[in-house]
Amino acid sequence: MTVTKQESERPPDPLEIWVGRQAGGLSTSYCAHLPSTSATLALLRSTSETSDPVPSSVWPLLATFPPELLGAGDTPSPSEAAAALALRMFAYHQQGRHDAPVHARGQRFGRALRELGLALSQDGQLAPGVVRRFQAMGTANEFGELTWHLRQIVGMLRAERVRLDYGLLAVDLRAWQSPERRPRVLTSWSRAFYTPGRNKSIEPQTADHENGATS
Repeated sequence: MTVTKQESERPPDPLEIWVGRQAGGLSTSYCAHLPSTSATLALLRSTSETSDPVPSSVWPLLATFPPELLGAGDTPSPSEAAAALALRMFAYHQQGRHDAPVHARGQRFGRALRELGLALSQDGQLAPGVVRRFQAMGTANEFGELTWHLRQIVGMLRAERVRLDYGLLAVDLRAWQSPERRPRVLTSWSRAFYTPGRNKSIEPQTADHENGATS
């Protein structure tokens, strides 16, 4: 996946970097059939349907989380919740895929959805089923509701071999939790989904191991 000049000039986001490294490393290890990684992904998948932002079994995986993104109260910080959900969805996406990683650096959520819509199209237009899923997700008001819609979409991405940058997704998920920033996230997703683009990242048949935030 080609990273644009604009994206390469963005200041590095600790959340994007951390989640991207976790997803990239787990993808590579999973494709190498390491039993410990399979166990880790199985644990993450077991929480993919829960509405709890950070299930108790996921906390140990945040042991190396950037200190500046850690919460201080009795609820997860937006960054903690975003990282946990992104990794849970990554594990569901990677399930059973030992031939190629599903984490693709630079592939934004809206663009992945567009590729999905075109992959399932019968007339060159975005597939109605994908459009309905996307529009339904746009109505979510609670984190648990977003989690449910996201899981349905990730299942479709997996079926059609469309990859996703889970570091960038985590950054979007953190912003989505802010009522003030949510409209900008939805606008970004919508623009990428509904308008044509130049790059595609439907997975090749052979393995391709690609490897300013507030808390």
